[in-house]
Amino acid sequence: YRAFYNCTDLASVTIGKSVSIIKEAAFMDCSGLESITIPNSVTRIDNYAFSGCSSIKELILEDGTSSLSLGYSPYSYTFEGWTTNQSCGLFYPCPIENVYIGRDISYERPPFYDTLTGGNPSIKSVTFGNCVTKICYNTFYKCSNLTSITIGNSVSKIEDDAFEGCPNLVSIYLEGTIPPIVG
Repeated sequence: YRAFYNCTDLASVTIGKSVSIIKEAAFMDCSGLESITIPNSVTRIDNYAFSGCSSIKELILEDGTSSLSLGYSPYSYTFEGWTTNQSCGLFYPCPIENVYIGRDISYERPPFYDTLTGGNPSIKSVTFGNCVTKICYNTFYKCSNLTSITIGNSVSKIEDDAFEGCPNLVSIYLEGTIPPIVG
């Protein structure tokens, strides 16, 4: 909980394979972080873990067979004198451009969405690795600058509205030979 909160000069992080949970606000407001790689040993990332990391350009969720549960930022939450009255995505307002998802994810609220601004406008490309079996509802809802998606060969289902409100999406590459079921 808040392990590296507001460490503004923290430029890089290596998360060890023995870590299974990234607690609430662990890296919140670490404005110097430019990239984050989450190893497959991590099974849960709690609320606000990366909120306010204003320099993150790349997010990598390593390949793995265990699912990753993602937290969110709940309504009307006060944290260290900061109050929010909206639901923020776990990675809000990170300027992430490239996302790699290497395993199934689950969440209560979409990880790249908040109720005030909509989806993350920075995201340009998303790749789903070969361990991913489904793409959940609203995962990239209203990510208005998303232009390309690569979907690994194990994806069998794309749930409702996974990419709704992505008007600039022009390229979808399916690596599998059997097309997924689309919601």
